[in-house]
Amino acid sequence: MKFMKFFALLLAGASLLSPVGVQAQETAPDVLVKNVTTEVLDIIRKDKDIKAGSTKRAIELVEQKVLPHFNFSHMTALAVGKDWRQATADQKKVLTDEFRDLLVRTYSNALIAYKNESVDYLPFKMKPGETDVTVRTHIHQPGARQPITLDYSLEKNGNAWKVYDV
Repeated sequence: MKFMKFFALLLAGASLLSPVGVQAQETAPDVLVKNVTTEVLDIIRKDKDIKAGSTKRAIELVEQKVLPHFNFSHMTALAVGKDWRQATADQKKVLTDEFRDLLVRTYSNALIAYKNESVDYLPFKMKPGETDVTVRTHIHQPGARQPITLDYSLEKNGNAWKVYDV
């Protein structure tokens, strides 16, 4: 059961983070989550290689659709905690690169293991000018009684929203 919860969290994170294409104007974070999730789930459902367990294809999908929407240095800093401030610039780069590689492998495996989970988007409120928001979702697994609550913390980074915590 813990694996299924972990998998659902990973799937949701992966599905959230794919790009919706070149965007001329800023997309609201909740709209981004919904659009991207729909796109990635459609790809997973239709891609024969991913359905057949192709790690290579899953990695390609993660590289193309997921990674552009992460703020890896912020995520790594949160994972490392207070020791992040003591690390040198070179150490921070190495840690961030390794954390990125870990996420690529983790999300790729989650995409391969997808089994028709669905996502509900909870009501979203954002104040004008806000640059740090939370988008809340519920992940429904076939046969499970209760959905898994999954919150995405996003920050505005230039004209784009980036996930820094799930």
